[in-house]
Amino acid sequence: MNPDIYSSFDELLFEKRNKNYGAYDLRAQQNYLMTKALIMGLGLCLFVMMVFYFYSQIQLPPTAATPAQTIYELIPPEEIAPKKEKVNPKETTSTSPLKKVNNLSPTPVRNTDVERTLATQTEIEGAEISTIDRAGVTNVSNTAVSNNSGIMNVTPPAPPIVSPSATDVYSAVDVDASFPGGTDALRNYVSAQMEYPEKALKNGTQGRVLIKFVVEKDGAMSGFKVVKGIGDGCEEEVIRILKKINKKWIPAQINGTTVRTYFTLPVAFKLNNFE
Repeated sequence: MNPDIYSSFDELLFEKRNKNYGAYDLRAQQNYLMTKALIMGLGLCLFVMMVFYFYSQIQLPPTAATPAQTIYELIPPEEIAPKKEKVNPKETTSTSPLKKVNNLSPTPVRNTDVERTLATQTEIEGAEISTIDRAGVTNVSNTAVSNNSGIMNVTPPAPPIVSPSATDVYSAVDVDASFPGGTDALRNYVSAQMEYPEKALKNGTQGRVLIKFVVEKDGAMSGFKVVKGIGDGCEEEVIRILKKINKKWIPAQINGTTVRTYFTLPVAFKLNNFE
């Protein structure tokens, strides 16, 4: 390869490439652009240096002098010695020495003017305990009686008697209400009068029914309620039978007074040969 054919390295680099591309122009003008940038940089630095130089040469007008400050020095006041008063020895009053008193504790003295006597056992019986002397009540049932062992036996007062209400219905009484002939007679009467409900027979309904009612003061029955039922008309059948009873109950009593009370009757429904 003959080196004379190629004038520069750029011609060799872009021998078979597109020289109209921007990279070829940049490489061709590289020396020119670098020289131009260097000159502009040096000129800018020289300009800045000249500005600082001329600014330092300019003389600023002198500033107005501030007035001198006057300093005042405070002198402390002179100390004045207090005047001593002359005391005339003739005018001094003579003081006698104080007497010493011993702190003696007081001695208790028994007062013998008041005579106290202890009460006898007869005077204590039937008396009430109090901080005031007064006449007690002797006819009291709640009295304390002492025995030979020294223990006081106290009889409590009787509880007040409360008359029962005429309209309230009681669950707890002194004497329960009873059916003539007893509870077994009532069950036998209900079993004899019972007609097994047709629907219960068809469905095979069995079980126990609880019916609650009120036994009035005159022995009549009222206020029938179902406490436990099995359905299919069994509860209605028991209530129907109870309403047909003509016999009067023996009413309940509280403190000897006839009162209204509750009564719960269990009735069993059972089918024979039922599978």
